[in-house]
Amino acid sequence: ENQDAIIVKDPQTRAENEFKGIVACIADGVSCSEQGQKASHTSVMQFITDYYATPESWSIQRSAQKVLTSLNSWLFNASYSGLDDEKQLAHNNMVSTFSAVILKSNTAHIFHVGDSRIYLVRDGEIQQLTRDHTRKNLVNTHYLTRALGMDNQLNVDYQTLPIKAKDRFILTTEGLHEFVDESDLMEAASDQH
Repeated sequence: ENQDAIIVKDPQTRAENEFKGIVACIADGVSCSEQGQKASHTSVMQFITDYYATPESWSIQRSAQKVLTSLNSWLFNASYSGLDDEKQLAHNNMVSTFSAVILKSNTAHIFHVGDSRIYLVRDGEIQQLTRDHTRKNLVNTHYLTRALGMDNQLNVDYQTLPIKAKDRFILTTEGLHEFVDESDLMEAASDQH
């Protein structure tokens, strides 16, 4: 079962383009959960819908942060509402990684939680813009330290950077970047026109 989800929205209305920009977001449901696919698909769909519904007067950061906080609360509460402790241990949580790039004017706004990634390809070089929120345990298994729906409090990484003509952004989940190295990602991005 594929637990990844991605959406790119290039708005058709001038107002959405001017006030909200172009959005690309990717999510990966936690594989140990039976609801990972639902969590990732809900995350990207709701983010896009709710982000474009925020007031035009709100900044990109405020809009995205408010939507992500609300989405996190919904996922967290959906996992735990009406369940006793025994069922909570059954790995039914609605947990997902989430990364988004919002392009508005000449600025990229990056929002990130989990181990999905955003890369920038510029001038023949590739740079990972996000940092994986993972740790290794004693047997070298990686586990997430932050994700949507994991906790009732959400800590999202946020950064901005100026964009140049011909910049390319690559969004990946663990299922890809664990097996494909950065040079191959850059080559694939460079082949696209």
